[in-house]
Amino acid sequence: MILNCLQIAKACTLLFDALIPEEAQKAWEMLGYTDSVTAHQIAEATEGFAHHNLPKPSIIFAKIEDETRDTLNEIMNKRIEEAEMSENTEIQTEERITIDEFARVEMKVATVLAAEKIEGSKKLLKIQVNLGDEERQIVSGIAQHYTPEELVGKSVVVVTNLKKAKLFGVESDGMILAAGDNASLLIPNEDVEPGTKVL
Repeated sequence: MILNCLQIAKACTLLFDALIPEEAQKAWEMLGYTDSVTAHQIAEATEGFAHHNLPKPSIIFAKIEDETRDTLNEIMNKRIEEAEMSENTEIQTEERITIDEFARVEMKVATVLAAEKIEGSKKLLKIQVNLGDEERQIVSGIAQHYTPEELVGKSVVVVTNLKKAKLFGVESDGMILAAGDNASLLIPNEDVEPGTKVL
């Protein structure tokens, strides 16, 4: 029985040498070996144990008392919390913009003058809007939520300083703002003159 235990200890020492080399070497020497454990192959773990006279053993790993364990757990949990907070802060920092960046976005109230479907597209509408001192054409992906007739006369909020784009070959000079899956249009609570800036 003791011989079997020593054989198991030898096998474990060879297996764990790569993970805890210093402790494995101490265990190796306590098993009666005088050379380096790294000089042996893992395959030797299944070979018989031949030593009979063993040196006096010593404790390799100190026992972790309950109080020490609790302290280490507190330290670990604190570090986990700090890491999570740091990660969340980094995410928020990446997603947020400065007030100067936001100030570059120009939004104005506009009145829809006309709207029509774009041939070949189920989502896009070509919309003409009045911005007070000018009229613009905007392509908006709200055709599944509004008919052209529903939009005419509505006040909407438009981002006016976007670069022009072409969608389905139709030029778009701005973006009508809408929220949610149902494309709820952002509109002022009261009557506002076309061209009024959104602050």
